[in-house]
Amino acid sequence: MENVVQGQKSLRRGYTTGSCSAAATKAALLMMMSGERCETVRIDTPKGIELSLEVSDQEYSPCEALCSITKDAGDDPDATHGLRIFSRVSRRSCPTGPLPYEEQLEISGVSVKVHITGGRGVGVVTRGGLSCDVGKSAINPVPRRMILKSVKDVFENMEPELIPDFLHIEIRAENGEETAKKTFNPKLGIVGGISILGTSGIVEPMSEKAMVDTIRTEIKQFAELNGIKREDDHEPQGDDASDLNAVEDGLGFPVPPMLVCPGNYGQDYARDVLGIDLESGVKCSNYIGEMLDYSCWLGIPKILLIGHAGKLIKIAAGVMNTHSSSADGRQEVIASHGAMLGMEPSAVRDIMNAISAEEMTDILRNQGEEFAQKVFDSIGTKIKEHIDHRTRGKLQVEFIVFTKIHGTLIKSGGADQMLKDLKMHQQENIL
Repeated sequence: MENVVQGQKSLRRGYTTGSCSAAATKAALLMMMSGERCETVRIDTPKGIELSLEVSDQEYSPCEALCSITKDAGDDPDATHGLRIFSRVSRRSCPTGPLPYEEQLEISGVSVKVHITGGRGVGVVTRGGLSCDVGKSAINPVPRRMILKSVKDVFENMEPELIPDFLHIEIRAENGEETAKKTFNPKLGIVGGISILGTSGIVEPMSEKAMVDTIRTEIKQFAELNGIKREDDHEPQGDDASDLNAVEDGLGFPVPPMLVCPGNYGQDYARDVLGIDLESGVKCSNYIGEMLDYSCWLGIPKILLIGHAGKLIKIAAGVMNTHSSSADGRQEVIASHGAMLGMEPSAVRDIMNAISAEEMTDILRNQGEEFAQKVFDSIGTKIKEHIDHRTRGKLQVEFIVFTKIHGTLIKSGGADQMLKDLKMHQQENIL
């Protein structure tokens, strides 16, 4: 595969667990039908890139075969990198009778019933709002289609009498249960292993799309849990993400605020200091803007955003992707608001040379607690302006900004009430 150039770097693409599953299935079928080892296997991906992958762990007989493909995430920091993804293919029914099947393929006049399921290391869906039904293996729709294409590719040129009328395909993941703990799966309600994913079959290095898709999934789960539905199922793309024509709550009762934290610091502060259960919370990482866009589009009415000053203060400068590689602006925000309110020039310079939000806060407070609070209140006003501009005022967003050392620095006008409402809702659900 060709590398991808990002900035000054040439980064290596990888391939998804969905591609691994499809390739392992194809190799297992080829071995089962030919009785010969399959050292490499070729598959086409939805992205249009052909993959030639090395096959491992070959076991085969005329009725059953098993093999594996090792996941390679390229230069993307993927928790599943290096996992072996297995496919066991069988043309036999179980001793107690035929297995249920979910798909039926017409190949050379033969109806082939196909049952695709997850084995050890592949998670099971326990909550709604995902691409897979509750109770089913977490093998997403595109990987399923890729697996079915592998079946067709193997049999479409064979004589009809050689084509089996039933196939059982079990996908497994080596160390999948342990690996899943490093992913969003536990939070999404996927238990027992990883998900078999990939809409393109290819892992783009340092992919932002995968993170944004995960954030959208968490928001969608919150919406489904609270009866919020759109009139259409069309997912927003590009500029469509700012389409704010959302429908009302379908259950007829007040929807609780959606708790959003950019990262672990926010989650810890919400739990340990503010006493909020994080079960239904959304972790949005650095993608504040994308989170707001999708929440508007889906019709989320209220958001309580809790985050560290190192991230959320950037919003006062209009920065909606708070990753340091995208933008900073913390020093400029605090220094400019301080200067506007009469801070000493030497303190302005010190803030511009400071590194952390804690250090900047120390400098501010050396000017007096009352003065420091005025500066933070001024910054909070600007944060509110930029959030309302992004959402066009279509939903209520309140926020709490803190540091680990100094505690709460900024609190929007409706944050206390929203915090109270969220706690009350969580308490009612417990009772």
